[in-house]
Amino acid sequence: MNDYIKQEIIGQNRHLFVYGYKSEERTNFIKTLANENKIVIDENKPLAIYLNDYGLPLIERNNLELDTTKIKVISQEYFNFSLFYEILLQCKENIPEEILNRRLTSIFRLVNRYNKGLEEEKAHTIDDLIKIFSESKHFWKSYYELYLKEGKDKSLEEPTLPFCDLDLYITHLKKDLNNNSCFAIIIDYQKQVALDSIMVINDYIFSINKDFSLKIVTDPQDYPIYKTSNSEFIEPVHDYGTIELDDSLKLQTAKLKRKYFKD
Repeated sequence: MNDYIKQEIIGQNRHLFVYGYKSEERTNFIKTLANENKIVIDENKPLAIYLNDYGLPLIERNNLELDTTKIKVISQEYFNFSLFYEILLQCKENIPEEILNRRLTSIFRLVNRYNKGLEEEKAHTIDDLIKIFSESKHFWKSYYELYLKEGKDKSLEEPTLPFCDLDLYITHLKKDLNNNSCFAIIIDYQKQVALDSIMVINDYIFSINKDFSLKIVTDPQDYPIYKTSNSEFIEPVHDYGTIELDDSLKLQTAKLKRKYFKD
C-alpha cells in the first residue's frame, strides 16, 4: 500500500469508502496513516483521527413501542461525543497541555455557555474537556441501552453537556488550532455495531461537512447498510468516493451480479 493511496485517502476533502479485506495489514496501514497525520497547530496540514470506538452495541428491542426519532437523536449524540472525545485525546497527545489550555478558548466558551447560570464554569483545561465529553459519551450509551431494553428515559440533567453540535465544535477547534485543513476521520469497521450507529454515519456521508470527512475502511461484504436514518440511500460518486486496497470490491460486485441473474 503505497504513498499514492495514502495521499488519495487523506488528501481528498470528501467522504470515502476504502475497501479492503479485513486483515492485520489493513489495520496497520490505516493506523500508520493516522499517525503520519497527527494534529498540529499553526500549520495547514491534514489532521487524521483513527476512530475505533464509534458504534452503539447490538441490543434486542424486546418488542417495545419505541420512538424512532428519539433513538436517532440518542445515536447521533453518542457518535458526536465519541468522535470529539477522541479528537480531544489526540490534541492532548500531540500538543503540550499548557498550549492547549491557552488556545482552546472557543471550545471552553461553547461548553461554559451551555452551563450559563451555574455558579462555576466547568471547562478551563483540556482535562476538563476530556472529562466532560467522556461523561456525555457514556451517558448516551447508557441511555440507549436503557431505552431499548426497558423503554425508559434518562434525565438530561445528568451530564454537564448533554448535546454536541459536531460541525460547530470542529469549526471552532480548527480556529483555536489555527489549522484550516480538513479532519480526516478514519472509521475502521471491524465488528458489528447497532444499525442506528451505521445510519448516523451514513447521515453524515449524505450531507456536506466542510471541516471533516469520513473515511470508512471496510470489507465490502461487511458494511451492513447504505441507508440513512431518513431511509435515503447514499450513492457512490454523488455522496462518496471509493478507493480499493485490493480486489475485494471487484469480487463482491461480481458475486452480487451473479446472484442477481441467478434469482
